[in-house]
Amino acid sequence: MNSRSFSRLINRHKTKSPSSSSLFRNQEPKTKHHKRKPKPSSTAPHQFLSHLKSISDPIVALSHLLSSPPSLLDYPSCSSLLYRLSRAPRFVPVLLAFLSYIHSQRVPLQEPLFSTLIQNLGKLCLPHIAVRVFDSISSFNVSVYCPSKMSLNSLLNVLVDNGRLDHARHVLDSCPKLGIRSNVVSYNIIIKGYCKRGDLNGAQQVLDEMVDRRNIRPSVVTFNIFIGHVCKEDGVGPAMKLKDDMLIRWRVIPNAVTFALLMRGLCEEGRYGDAKKLMFDMEFQNCKTGLVNYGVLVNDCAKRGDFKGIKELLSEMKKRRVKPGDPIYNMIISYLCNEGTVHEAYRVLLDMEIKGGCNPSAATYRALLDGCCRFKEFELGFRVLNAMLVSSHVPRSESFVCLIKGLCENAKVDEACFVLEEMVKRGSICTDLETWSALVEANFANNYKENEFVCIN
Repeated sequence: MNSRSFSRLINRHKTKSPSSSSLFRNQEPKTKHHKRKPKPSSTAPHQFLSHLKSISDPIVALSHLLSSPPSLLDYPSCSSLLYRLSRAPRFVPVLLAFLSYIHSQRVPLQEPLFSTLIQNLGKLCLPHIAVRVFDSISSFNVSVYCPSKMSLNSLLNVLVDNGRLDHARHVLDSCPKLGIRSNVVSYNIIIKGYCKRGDLNGAQQVLDEMVDRRNIRPSVVTFNIFIGHVCKEDGVGPAMKLKDDMLIRWRVIPNAVTFALLMRGLCEEGRYGDAKKLMFDMEFQNCKTGLVNYGVLVNDCAKRGDFKGIKELLSEMKKRRVKPGDPIYNMIISYLCNEGTVHEAYRVLLDMEIKGGCNPSAATYRALLDGCCRFKEFELGFRVLNAMLVSSHVPRSESFVCLIKGLCENAKVDEACFVLEEMVKRGSICTDLETWSALVEANFANNYKENEFVCIN
């Protein structure tokens, strides 16, 4: 694609903003008598890259790059824009056109860029575009060994996650022709695909091919995939035998995830006590107990409504100096919110910060705030919202609206107005007529009471 046709494509999306070249012209020293030639500045490309990243619209940022001096069309600038364009479906045509333009300008690119682009396109459910990007890697002359295992495994994972297992298998079989040497990760992805499909025989054939034809030794991840599938389909007994076979025949040592999969299988069979015993037996098998193992037990206690059991597990973790972490606290808070004990959930949030030394994530705050709204604890919800905003997290628009209505019903007009202001600041525009009516009525009632009080006095 030539520069003229590519510029026409960009101009369709372009909005008014100062040109990037003027950014650097204004930095040149000015004198009355004569213009001195500016000294070459090594910081200019870095300043320009920071300028590109500060522009919220990637199309506008791209137009700035196209109008900049050719020396600024480098890998950092191009990769920054390509990453941003690959995160939204509407920018994909521009992404492909920009890649073609970069190719025509012979801008040197690096392998990790293509791997990330493929992953992002997979998240957008565009595996066919990911295949096109993968096929184009060799034409960019990134290196002699491109595409590499990194890009290959990214593509295989995208194809499997998007339900294109047969295509992924074809790509794996084509590796010798492409000059790519597949590894255990490549085969693990395909095995995972067959297990997700419920085809254990197909997964076993891939394992045999990996060992016999490619001479690749299976890893603990390979066996974890099989153990997880066998636990779901055939129960914990056969999965335990597979774990023993993994250790005796293949000399592969189980890890914390292996035991977590078996523990989850035991919990699903209603054998919580056996799962807990298995966790404590791990260390006798040279495997340190991890957060993932405690997470299985906490999750099972939460499902059964056993808050006493959760407290015992937290106490045990404290003794063993295992920090619960965000996922476990999220499980506990979600459980308490579902039970309607939001004040108890709030105390857990405080313990999480003060005693646990763990910063709550957006998911933690949202679970608690939604629980407050669901059970009409709006004053507590207002406190949670304040803590959330201080931590630079933003609730869902529905939570904003629900909190405003609830505060209005409780005659907390000032608090409701504050929530509305924060909602507008963060771009969550309130279009719910019922919310505006509640706010107006509450404000009117509040003013009426104040006037009545003044008249009496």
